[in-house]
Amino acid sequence: MKVAILAPVHVTGLLGHLSLRESSGSLPSGMGGYCINTLIDERLRRGWKTDVITLDPNVADDITRMEGPLLRLWVVRRRKSGAVRDLFADERRLLMVAVAEAAPDLLHANWTYEYGLTAVRQSRYPYVLTVHDNARHCLRWLGWRYGVFYLITRYVLYRSRHLTAVSPYVGGYLEKMLGRPVPVIPNLVPRAAWEFGQEGGRLFPVSRTSGATVCVVSALNWSQLKNTRGALRAFRIARELCVEQGIDLKYTLMGSGLGSGGQAESWARRNGCAQGVTFKGVLAHEEALREIVGADILFHPSHEESYGCPVSEAMAMMVPVVACQEAGGSQWLCGDGRGFLCDGYDPQNMAERIVEACFSLDHGRCNAARIWLAELASEDKVLDALERVYASACGVEHDPIRKGWLGPDGATD
Repeated sequence: MKVAILAPVHVTGLLGHLSLRESSGSLPSGMGGYCINTLIDERLRRGWKTDVITLDPNVADDITRMEGPLLRLWVVRRRKSGAVRDLFADERRLLMVAVAEAAPDLLHANWTYEYGLTAVRQSRYPYVLTVHDNARHCLRWLGWRYGVFYLITRYVLYRSRHLTAVSPYVGGYLEKMLGRPVPVIPNLVPRAAWEFGQEGGRLFPVSRTSGATVCVVSALNWSQLKNTRGALRAFRIARELCVEQGIDLKYTLMGSGLGSGGQAESWARRNGCAQGVTFKGVLAHEEALREIVGADILFHPSHEESYGCPVSEAMAMMVPVVACQEAGGSQWLCGDGRGFLCDGYDPQNMAERIVEACFSLDHGRCNAARIWLAELASEDKVLDALERVYASACGVEHDPIRKGWLGPDGATD
């Protein structure tokens, strides 16, 4: 089955699959989507030809085309401003030009915004839509800035026949809205994370020995939803509690707005929360994984997570996780004792869970979390589940008499 994946990706992470004539430094970087990169990698590892169509605001041409032995990649120009005002009209037109060139049997659209809208506004190709957000909760956190995206999401969801959700939390939201079951197919964990975990990582969270240094790490961004301000307040309290017991607590922050001299550091210095904190900012994915596996604790204070990729990556690498119970995806991953759940609205409670993780020597928790995750999100299980959904979408919408693809309205083009 020829599948075209419509999604944000890190283009630089796919360079090993492409035959390039120009310098890699001149190529677009992409717009995120580490979990999609992992899906692409695993498809290619099995020898499955895969087409990927993605957007990037930093390309000069309308469409940049790249190709390798198994991978074909179209990078479509995304306007830097004004795209939302006309509901991504130019972007959707160019995305469909790329789709027509790919001539797939099926589209796999990810997220319910530009890519989801592109899928539902055409009727030539059957499609599967993977939902990565609880739009209702995103609206609550992001307010009016998210309003148009929320309306697009509602439209896209009601128009889509074949959906998947990345967690039971998102699946429950969809089932309540649509009144029908939605299969849960979790994000794949990068192979590098499993390998780092297999190598050992930190088998014990920390020694109780006085004078030890405990390293905490977070992969976030500077937004209210990710709760970085609350994390810094909690770390200040946790550090004070650890100092009383002879432990030196360190904290590394990674992500947009979290670099040296950036917004997070400026705020932390003004509010007395910078001591013991290293602001590293945006890192390459593998470098970020190495930061996590080299730490004693992953602290994930986000109020909202559909899945929680840093959480799952830490679990695969045998690193203890402290995460917020109000974040549905984090609660699912860390529940039943697989991690330490805290109240993300209460810095004191967050600090206490960090300290608890510091002094817990129960490495069986980490091992159990890794085993549970491996059973849930193995490459074979996830890819097989997706293939079944793809087959269902094609089986419902393929018309053997007319030998064409029927869209939601019954049209063939």
